[in-house]
Amino acid sequence: MEFSDVVGLLVLAMFVVAGAMFLALSGICWLLGRRPLVGVAGRFDCWKVEDVKNRKIYVASSWRNERQPHVVENLRDRGHEVYDFRHPGGQEDDGFSWRAIDPDWESWTPEQYRQNLSHPAAVQGFRFDLMAMEWADTFVLVMPCGRSAHLELGWAIGAGKESFILLGDDQEPELMYKLADHICVGWNDFTEKLG
Repeated sequence: MEFSDVVGLLVLAMFVVAGAMFLALSGICWLLGRRPLVGVAGRFDCWKVEDVKNRKIYVASSWRNERQPHVVENLRDRGHEVYDFRHPGGQEDDGFSWRAIDPDWESWTPEQYRQNLSHPAAVQGFRFDLMAMEWADTFVLVMPCGRSAHLELGWAIGAGKESFILLGDDQEPELMYKLADHICVGWNDFTEKLG
């Protein structure tokens, strides 16, 4: 038997054992009337079914924010429905980008910008986001982010949606964040407030 075959069998055995452990722990959760969830960093939790409020969540953030995909994934792992502006129609669908209209979009004049708001790609991207905003009952602003995400959160607060701000590490103070229902420092604080 080759060394690579032995390594392959060991890796396969590790996955089988991990899967069996997950199934056993999940079974215990269900027997206790709880819901098994794998959270941040693979931590296993048993939640009381009645404690888990399945929400429809709009995550507002920036394309440049590396935390956004993890927030979306972890919220889905907790049983929530989550709108992902990066993939509004599913993983195969890339969300709106100004680059789709013009690769040189950053050098537009104000007139070009205003004109391109009517471009079919911009109209469709706006429609997807607005429909998701109307659908959601909960908004999460994941810092750092820019103008669009802040406008979305402001709209949500005005529409009476429950709002959370998940602060970043280098957070500049902002007085108007007092409008939000919850200001969260870190993932654990956020999930505790989310319920």
